[in-house]
Amino acid sequence: MRPRIDNFIPWVAAAVGVHLALAWALRASPTLTLPVVEVQAAEQILIEMRSELDAAGTRFAVALIPSKQRVYEELLRESRARLSPAFWRLIDQERVLTAELQGFLDERGFLSVDTTRALRSNFARGVAPYPEWDDEHPNAAGYGAIADEVRRLLAESERAG
Repeated sequence: MRPRIDNFIPWVAAAVGVHLALAWALRASPTLTLPVVEVQAAEQILIEMRSELDAAGTRFAVALIPSKQRVYEELLRESRARLSPAFWRLIDQERVLTAELQGFLDERGFLSVDTTRALRSNFARGVAPYPEWDDEHPNAAGYGAIADEVRRLLAESERAG
């Protein structure tokens, strides 16, 4: 049976929004560490979303979408760009946040995918997944890479039964 993308679309923005809201809080202050209560609130939102969708007979999956800076991190390091230590702390905090969120998702049995590798792979092939200006949102190629990862995740889930 072919995965049903139409069931995925309505809630993907909400799930991604949880991650982005946490990442945004980190951007607000490079020295900020998230209070446990905020992380727990985000986790609770994900649990409730999955519960509601399970009750409706719809599979729940989470796509983790990195910041533009994290996708371009390797290039920035290789170019030896002179960026403030606060910038690198931000990248490190996002990496930690993503790992913690992925750990939570794995522990709780969520279907999930971190799209960082797919976006970096596009970039490595010469296809920029983000606009060249300061827009933080992926471009068509970036969203295509994210969609391919989600499609792969759903297909693997379907095969696994």
